[in-house]
Amino acid sequence: MKNLIVLLVVLAVGVAAYGYYHDWFKVATDQKGDNLDIHVNVDKAKVREDTEKTKEKIKDAVSKPKEKGNESTEK
Repeated sequence: MKNLIVLLVVLAVGVAAYGYYHDWFKVATDQKGDNLDIHVNVDKAKVREDTEKTKEKIKDAVSKPKEKGNESTEK
């Protein structure tokens, strides 16, 4: 059970780091006196766009080996 929790935490940190690197998340701070406000903005459109691009790349990668296999057997 402990290993599963560690895996989920590592996965969440990895997704957060990947998303931050690809500008899915933006973090801003604002300090007024003793108060520190932290704002996290999520760009849903960017996430959707990158997800669709990744799906297309996966479809292309999966279909290319099949096409190559069909070409070699037809010749």
